[in-house]
Order: sequence, then structure tokens, then C-alpha cells
Amino acid sequence: MTDITYRKLAEEKIEKLNRLYSVISHVSQAIVHVRDKSELMNEVCRIAIESGNFRMAWIGLIDEETKIVKPVAKEGFDEGYLSAIRQISVSDIPEGRGPTGTAIRKGNHFVCNDIKTDSLVAPWRSEALQRGYRSSIALPLKQSGKTIGSLSLYSSQPNFFDQEEVRLLDEFVNEISFAFETIETENERQKAEKQLGKLYRAVEQSPVSIVIADLQGNIEYANPKASSTTGYRFDELIGKNPSLLKSGETPDIEYQKLWEDITSGREWHGIFHNKRKNGELYWESSTISPIIDNQGKITNFLAVKEDITKQKLAEQELNKFHTIADQANYGSAITSLEGNILYINDTFAHMHGYEPDELLGKFLTIFHNQEQLPIVIELIDQLKISGSFSALEVWHTTRDGKVFPTLMNASLIFDTKNIPLFLSATAIDISELKQKELDLLRSENELNKAQELASMGSWEHNLVTGELVGSKNYYRMLGLEYDLADVNLYDHFLSIVHTNDLPLVDFLQNHQYTENEMQIVDIRIQLPGEGTRWLQNNVLPVFQNGRLVALRGVNIDITEKKKILEDLIAAKKRAEESDKLKTAFLNNISHEIRTPFNAILGFLSMFQFDDLTKEERNEYTGMINQSAERLMNTINDIVEISQIQAGQTKLVLCPVDIKNIMLDLESRFRHESEFKGLEFNIISNPDQSTTNLFTDPHKLTTILSHLLGNAVKFTNSGRIDLTIQTKGVTMEFCVKDTGVGISKNKQQFIFEHFRQADSSNTRQFEGSGLGLTISKAYAEMLNGKIWVESQEGVGSSFYVSIPLYETPETNALVQIIQTEDKPELEARKLKILIAEDDEGSAIFISIVIKSFGKQIIMVRTGTEAVEVCLNNPDIDLILMDIQMPEMDGYEATRQIRKFNSQVVIFAQTAYALSGDDEKTLAAGCNEYLTKPIRKEQLVALIQKYFQEE
Repeated sequence: MTDITYRKLAEEKIEKLNRLYSVISHVSQAIVHVRDKSELMNEVCRIAIESGNFRMAWIGLIDEETKIVKPVAKEGFDEGYLSAIRQISVSDIPEGRGPTGTAIRKGNHFVCNDIKTDSLVAPWRSEALQRGYRSSIALPLKQSGKTIGSLSLYSSQPNFFDQEEVRLLDEFVNEISFAFETIETENERQKAEKQLGKLYRAVEQSPVSIVIADLQGNIEYANPKASSTTGYRFDELIGKNPSLLKSGETPDIEYQKLWEDITSGREWHGIFHNKRKNGELYWESSTISPIIDNQGKITNFLAVKEDITKQKLAEQELNKFHTIADQANYGSAITSLEGNILYINDTFAHMHGYEPDELLGKFLTIFHNQEQLPIVIELIDQLKISGSFSALEVWHTTRDGKVFPTLMNASLIFDTKNIPLFLSATAIDISELKQKELDLLRSENELNKAQELASMGSWEHNLVTGELVGSKNYYRMLGLEYDLADVNLYDHFLSIVHTNDLPLVDFLQNHQYTENEMQIVDIRIQLPGEGTRWLQNNVLPVFQNGRLVALRGVNIDITEKKKILEDLIAAKKRAEESDKLKTAFLNNISHEIRTPFNAILGFLSMFQFDDLTKEERNEYTGMINQSAERLMNTINDIVEISQIQAGQTKLVLCPVDIKNIMLDLESRFRHESEFKGLEFNIISNPDQSTTNLFTDPHKLTTILSHLLGNAVKFTNSGRIDLTIQTKGVTMEFCVKDTGVGISKNKQQFIFEHFRQADSSNTRQFEGSGLGLTISKAYAEMLNGKIWVESQEGVGSSFYVSIPLYETPETNALVQIIQTEDKPELEARKLKILIAEDDEGSAIFISIVIKSFGKQIIMVRTGTEAVEVCLNNPDIDLILMDIQMPEMDGYEATRQIRKFNSQVVIFAQTAYALSGDDEKTLAAGCNEYLTKPIRKEQLVALIQKYFQEE
């Protein structure tokens, strides 16, 4: 017999190597064709089983958060092995010291050639042997030099992996790792190409012109909008200087200033009057800025330009309107919907004994005495409903008290969304006309002359006989010759009346008149060859022995006046297209957001310098906090005013403890006041602390916060007093300061959007100008009112009055509420759960509460928060974020309250909308914190609930 042991071993060795080479070959082919990482991992496992004849193969990747190896691909005889074994960790713990954990942690292969005896695989031995695994190897998978997981192979033979097989498998996984990097690189390249494609399409399809020029100003790129705007083709623009668009109307000094700005690294904004290729002039609003590379070097210039020719033409039309209105022989005025005069021409002003500048901002009731006011106010109310009235006789009063009649037309001016913006009115002094009417009734000749001059005609309709007679000019107005006409005048009149106006004729004939009652009706007639004309019918009844026998009237041809009015309305509508209100809004908000952003980014950049002193760091930190607070206030104001304008603000009425509100306001504003050297006082009735209002606490606090914030802002020395007192069935709050004060002529508009007493570009005080607007809206929602008394240079007093539903017993004495500075109490050590999906916010909160916590647990989802609470019933405090993955904070709180009613829960949210606090409390939270969370606020709440006696 011949011993063939060595030959058999050699054959087995060759067979194993052939299988490994087959695996490597098939995987190499898969790497060439597969472009998806997950698909490639599945292919590797499949090939290892089919070509390598391994018992089982699987790939696991590291979960960076939990440091647990999670299987992502497997093949072979698993039979629940991966589910049955305990979690495999990459940390140096028992669960991480097996083949997979060790290979990943050390970045090198790990071989176990006898699972039955190797102590390192003890935690998994039983499960492995049940499935026929006798030896295994774990090979680390790497990407960009970092271990991301492992490939584990299991053989049914012990001592399967010798040095040669291990060397081949190391090369094998290196190829897989390289393939991962290649796939990732390709994915990133495709993603970058996709983003670049989006950017290119966005520029190409932009509704504004985009031009890129070199350092000499020569055009390197122009998008299609630039070509369509200028009239030049793309190839005609490339290489050319933008000066080919010059019209000669922009001064050279403006171009010099532009070039100085952009070559110095600054943006330039301006308007050009340019010339298209066809010679047509057009207006263009331009923003030009330098393009700077990573080394801070200017490489190109970018111009973003918008054709504003239509807006300019609208402005010119508006100027034409002003020119027409200023030179008109009738009065013309435009007011706000409330009746404040915004524009008035010389004729209208002089008619009443004023100059135009004296009347701007005044209320139109300045033109009427006490007897005339009720009629005028009623007319304005009717105008807001009907939209217009025409040719009404309205009595006015001059500056020196003289009354006189006018013929007025008025209409609403609407925006493009059919929302009324202004009132427009025209007026003609008809004092002389009225006197002439009386004289004309006495003398037909004088009547005819006057009527002809004034485009008027008089008539009388006998209701008994049906006969209609009229003056010569009345015949002419109806298209008839007085001496030659042989027609029934009334029938003729009816035949030429516009069909839609026949009901108005019936009204005049059948109206139940009273003595001396005048009816004024505008009626259209249609004359052959002349088209439609407007006649104003001024009709008086004639009574005999108490019986109505006739109608007597005067017709005025108001066709030209109607046309003028229509032209005025058209001009106003074109003027509206300039959208000045929108521009003012955007400019103000841009300033209020960019300014604090500039400070925040600027001071943050200073922290990169190592030579900053502690005092400088503290100073910069304070400036960052101050700017962030200003930015947050602006955002809150915009959210609040948006809700108000959208009609989405809801009242949440409940009993309100005034004392708590006062203490809260004092804690917020005393420090700000004392920092500026101001005395701060809250003054109320001695028993005010027991008085409850039934109102919306959030809106009341918002009103008083805006008033106190303004008082601190506009007061440089002296004091600020918040006074509370009951007056009958109302409670009145007064915020009084010794600040700059407000002039009389500016007090009427400080409650409008984005308005301050000083709205110039050189104003001293920042702010969105929304605070008083919000306060006024909230006060009115609470059935209250707000007003101001102020003297410039002395100070201001803002009053808020709201209904009181519990009247205090006394209102006699006054005291000053002062709060003592109490020492900060120690809070016992707590077990705290932080439920927050934003890592930065969670870390910040954990730092703030570190001194209070004996154990701090952090989770990222609402589901995890509920599970942790179930497993840890001894948790003292939960800081619950409202918006989280899987389950939000509202639902998580409700679930926790089902099994734990004692744990204290603080809600934290970035929404900060009206009603959110009530929603969180209704869900089961104890308190409500608005992001950004302030350390002192959170610490105070913890002390409130957990301070030791």
C-alpha cells in the first residue's frame, strides 16, 4: 500500500485555491458590471456560496450612531443565525471581541479555524455549531481608507483558512473596497453633474438677464433672456463690452462709480437707460458683483438685470396724471380708505382756502362743519360698499367757515387682486351754478344762455297731461332743433335712453316724493353720430294742494367729466403697477434681517483668531446674542402680522392672573432698563394681584411687551412706568416713558405697518415697524382699544384698555410693585431625558442642565422617548421637542401620560405661533419653551419644579 495522504492534502489544497480563484474571478466580473453598492454586496455573498462552496457568507456595515454591525447582505445556510446571535459591536466589549468586531476595530482580517474550541467566539459558538459552521474568517471592508464593515465567510470544515487562502481573501476584499470607492465616486460625479445641469437650466431659463464678463468687462456668457432683452444674438454679445448697449443718457461718472465698486469687491446696484439693437430705448435695473475664487481673487463679474421699462412707463403715466390733475379746473384728491389725504391738487385746496401742503395727512372731514359731517360719513360708508358715486351735490365748508355746494364724483381704487386701496374724489364748486339755476327759472333767455354755456338743459314734465317741455339747450342735448322739432318730446327722450337706464327713468317718474326733495340720477342717452352721452338729471317735485302734479329738472351733460374720471381711474390703476407698497415692505424686511445677520456672521468670523482676549470674546458673544435676539424678534413679528392679515389668529380666552403677567414682564424688562440706566416701575392697585381678567394671556402679554420694548428702545434717560388700573368695566394699562416722544403730525400713522416716527434712512432706532400694528390688531381682537399721547422731546404714554369681567373692590390706593432679588436655590440631582432630533440643540441643552443631572439620557425620536420612559419610571424631567421623526412631541407626551402622570415635561418648539402653548399644555406638558431656548429661562423652570426647601 502507498501512503497518499500528502497527495490528497495537495489535491484538497488545489481545490480550495481553485474555488477561491473562481470566487475572485466572478467578483471581479461583477465589479465591472454592477454599479450599485447594495447589489454588489449581494453578488459578493452569492458568488462566495456558489463558487467558493462556503457554508454561509454575510456582509455587515457599521451603524455610526450605535456602533453596531448591521447585516446588509447574506447568502447560504443562515437559518436564522444572524437574528439569533446577539448584537455585534465594534467597541472593545465582549460583544465586540469576536471575529467581525475585532476585524473591524483593528482593520485586519480575523481567522477562527476551530469554532468549537476558540474562546473568542464563545458568545456565538452554540448557534454556529448548530448550523454546521466549523471555521470562519472576518475581512474588514474599507472605503477611502476608513473601515465601514466586514465580509464574514463560514466553512463547514475546521482549519479551512490557511495562510495562502487568507492572502487571497485579503486581496479579494481590497478589490471590493476599491469597487465601493469607485461606485461612490461615480455616484458623487453623477450627482454633481445633475446639480450642475439644474444650475445651468436655471440660468438659461431665468426670467431676468444674466451676464458674465471677464476682468476687462468683456462678455463671456449671456443667457437667452439677455439676448431677447437686448435684441443681440448670443454670438453677437460674446466678446463684446456691455458699452454697446449705451444710449448716452447715463452719465460717465455713474459707469466710473460702477467700475470702482466691482473691482474693489463690492456689489453695485443701479438703473441704466440702455439701447436695444434696433435702437429702441429701455430701462434696466442691474445688480453687478464680482465672482471671487477660493483664494479671494476676482475672476469674473456677474450681472443680473431686469427690464423695468413697464414700471418706468407706469411712473411716467402717474406723473402725467399728477400734471393733468394739478392743471385741471376741478378739484381732485386721493385719500386712504380711512379718509387721510394722500394727494390733493391746487384747485381742490384753494376751493377751501388752503394750500395743498397744509392738507396732506389730514382727514377729509376738515372740509365739512358739524352739520355736514353725518352726511359725509354716510357717503363714505356707502362708497366702500358700492364702489363709486357720481355727480352728487355735497356741501362743503371753507377755512373761514363759509359753506358752499359742490358737485362730486368718487370711486374706490383697487389693486390687481380687486382689493380696495384708496379713495378718489373730484369736486366742482357749483355755488355760482346754483345761483344761476335760480336766475334761470325767472328768465328763459338767461336760462338758455347759461345752460348752453354750462352744457345744461331745464325741463318740466306735467304728470297730469304727460306733456314734457324744455329749454332750447335741453332740445339740443336730446339731438333736436328747438324751432324745428315736431315730436312728442317725452317719447323721443324714452327712445334715446340707454336700455339699461330705463329703470332709472321709471324710478324718477314713480318715486314717492316729499316737499323740496331732490333726486339726482345719471342717465345715458344714445344719439346718432355722437355715441353715448351722460346726462345728470337733477329733479324736484312740484306740488299743488299737496298733490304731485309735475317734475321739474335740470340736466347737465357730464360726458366729459365721466371721461376724465375714467381716465383718472385708468391712470391710477397703471400707477398701482409700480407696487410701491411691496418695495417698501421688501426694503424694510431686508434691512431688518440682513443687519443682524451681518453682525452675527461678522463677529462669528472673529472667533477664528487666537489672539482674542477674554473681554473681546465676551463682548463679541454679547453682540451675537443681541443680533440674534433682534433677528428672532423680526421673524416673530412677521409671523404674527402674517397670521393677522390671513385671518388665522385665534383667541384663546381664559382667566388670567394679572400678577403673574406683571412679574413676567418685570423679569424681562427690568434688566434692559437698568442696563440703560433707566428707572423701571410697575404701578397697580394694592389688591390687583387677586384680580383675574377673562382674556387671551398671550395676546395681552404680546401687546404690553411691544409697548415696553419700544419704551426701552426710545428712552435714553429717565424712567419707564407700567400702570394698571380699573376703570368701570375695563382695565387700563399705560406704558409711560421719558423718551424721545412723537410729533403730532406723525402720531396718526405709527400704528400702520412698518412705520416709525422716524422712517428715514438715517433713523437712529432699528425695528421692523410691526410692533404697534400687531398691538393694535390684538387690542381690537380683545374688544379693546389702544391710543397714544405724546410730546416730542418729553416722552410718550401708550394706553391699552380691555374689558374687565371681575371688578376689584377698591380703586383708591396706588403702590409700586417691586420684586426682591432672591438667592438662587439649589435643585436636587435629577434623572433627565432629552428628546431632541437636532444634535446641536441636544448638546446645548445637556450642557445647560449638566449641573442638575445625575443621569442624562438623549433620544432622537418620539418613539424612543416613550420606550425609554417605559423602561425608566424613575425619570424626573423630560425635555420634549415637538417636531421629531416617527412620532412628534405631542403624541409622545400623550403616550407617556397614559402610564406616568407624575414626570415633569417641558415642551420645546421652534414654531412659536399663537396657540402653540395651549396645544402643548393640552397634550400633557407642564411648561412651554420657545426656541432659541435661553439658559436662564430653562434653569428658572427647573428650580421652580425641583428646588429643595
